[in-house]
Amino acid sequence: CSVIGVHDSLKGQIPVGLVLLKDGAAIDEGYFREDKFAVEQIFAAHEFKCCAKLGTEVDSASRCCSNFSEEINGDNKQRCALPTGTNLMVYFNKYVSSESAIEEYDTGALDEDLALLDSEFEPNGFPKQDASVRGKLEEIGRKFCESQGTREGVAFANYIPEPNRNGTFQQDPGEAFREFYSIIDSPNDIASVNGSFDGSYYNAFTTQNFKWNHHIYCQ
Repeated sequence: CSVIGVHDSLKGQIPVGLVLLKDGAAIDEGYFREDKFAVEQIFAAHEFKCCAKLGTEVDSASRCCSNFSEEINGDNKQRCALPTGTNLMVYFNKYVSSESAIEEYDTGALDEDLALLDSEFEPNGFPKQDASVRGKLEEIGRKFCESQGTREGVAFANYIPEPNRNGTFQQDPGEAFREFYSIIDSPNDIASVNGSFDGSYYNAFTTQNFKWNHHIYCQ
């Protein structure tokens, strides 16, 4: 005998038992349906609760798939959202969260035209690195990120090498202040993000976890 799992629309899978009889065995099929072979139900269907999707009104952040909620219009109501620092490329990896699947949005939590299609994922589950997919993720960020905005990581940018070619640091004026596209390597690495000054890149990289340039984060 053996037990395998078969698809079930509510529970994902349910167990099915298979019995192989010896050649010539004559046992009535009803024998296998007697109570002694029945397995007690583990939980009632009405007790099974899925987590709430982005945009869903909830009474507690623990009900959200993101485990985060924000107040709606200052009236003490909460809706599921994404906190600052969320890596959208990871959160919407189809092997991490089912929220990226287009069928998840038949309730209107997210506009259908923003949900990602199967063709828009890499084999490893990450959203593809193309303009249309990144545009969707950025729009999702504007709708559901705590800050209503997104940004990229800061591992690489136009930083000033330190010490630079004449042994000085970026506080020195003149040619020593010249920037080069390079990896972040100093607390003095400062520049701008999305066109506006954002203070220390080093702090953004090390403590705020805005790391990889090709990833999109909730700002």
